[in-house]
Amino acid sequence: MSKDENKKIYSSLSFLEKRLIPTILILFVTLTVVNYAFDFNVNYQNFIGTTAGKAIFDLKGSLLSISAIFIGIYVTVFTLLGSIKVDSIFAYLNENTFKDLVIYIRNAFIASFSYLILIIVLEVSYEKFTEINYLLVVLNITIVMYMFLTAFRFGIILYIAFSKDLQNLQSNIEKHREEKRRIVELQYRIEKFLDEHEKDMRNNQNNKMSEIINKENE
Repeated sequence: MSKDENKKIYSSLSFLEKRLIPTILILFVTLTVVNYAFDFNVNYQNFIGTTAGKAIFDLKGSLLSISAIFIGIYVTVFTLLGSIKVDSIFAYLNENTFKDLVIYIRNAFIASFSYLILIIVLEVSYEKFTEINYLLVVLNITIVMYMFLTAFRFGIILYIAFSKDLQNLQSNIEKHREEKRRIVELQYRIEKFLDEHEKDMRNNQNNKMSEIINKENE
């Protein structure tokens, strides 16, 4: 995969982050809030506020576990980005694209962490789902949507990166073995050279000592 191909892929991911995902969320929030304010469609309003909202709220235990897993993954990736291999796909990214990648992961982390905070607030503030304000239900749905959309995009990034690295795994192993063999051979040649040089030095020193002794005997 060439550098140009990598740039095209991450340009597509940039479109997801900067255009598609915000557009989906803005359309959803705008449609839902406007419908709530003017009662355009009562069935849609009931579906969001009761059916979908309650279903997502009832799944908060599972969603909390998922968000915690996402947070752990993002923190791990942040750590791994500090030790990128030279032959990894990430090493082909320019500075701006790499910064965009960090922003993607940061936003995904914020989405998962925001869900944790929101659920804590709702659990502390309300005893029953029916007591929760409609706009908070919409906010909960929006954060869940964003959390999974960013996780989906992040999954695409990982798939592209690791599939590329796995394709090069065998060649990288062969390169590593060849490099190791060359280093061992170089070390052997250096040691042999040093041994021969030391041997020559000892012979020269012995010859000089022999000459000195012979002169004194004469």
